[in-house]
Amino acid sequence: PIIQNDNKQNVLKNLNHIENKNCSSMKNMITSQPIEYNKDSILDQISHMIDAKTKITILLQHLAHHEFRIGKYYQNHKNFPAAVSRYNTIIESYPNTETAQESYLRLIECYLSMGLKNEALNVNKVLQMQHKNSKWAKYATKALQK
Repeated sequence: PIIQNDNKQNVLKNLNHIENKNCSSMKNMITSQPIEYNKDSILDQISHMIDAKTKITILLQHLAHHEFRIGKYYQNHKNFPAAVSRYNTIIESYPNTETAQESYLRLIECYLSMGLKNEALNVNKVLQMQHKNSKWAKYATKALQK
C-alpha cells in the first residue's frame, strides 16, 4: 500500500485539517514533494525501460539470427523440412526482427525445392502483405518467376 496503516490516521487528519482550514501552504508542501519524487522516479524507470527494451530487441535479433543460421545450414544440406521448421520458428517467435523478413524468402525457396509451389505462393502472399517494400519481397517475386 502507498500509505502504511499506522500512518493512515495521521494522513487523513492532516488532509481533513487542510480541507477545513483551507491552508494552501500545507497543501503545497504535502502535494509538491510526492510529485517531485514521482517525477524523478518515473524518469528513472523510463530510462531503465528504454535500456531494457533496447537490450531485449538486440537479444531477440541475436536469437532469430542463430535460428536462421541453423535453418540456412539445413537448407544448404538439402534438409528442407528441418529448414522450414527453423524458418517458421523465426517467423512465429521473432516476427518483428529483420531476420523474419528474410526467413519468408528462404521458406519460399525451400518449398520450391520440395516441389510445393502452392505453399511457396501462400508464403509469398504473406510476405508481400507484411513487407511488400522490402528487398526480400522483391527477391521472392523473382524466385517464383523462375
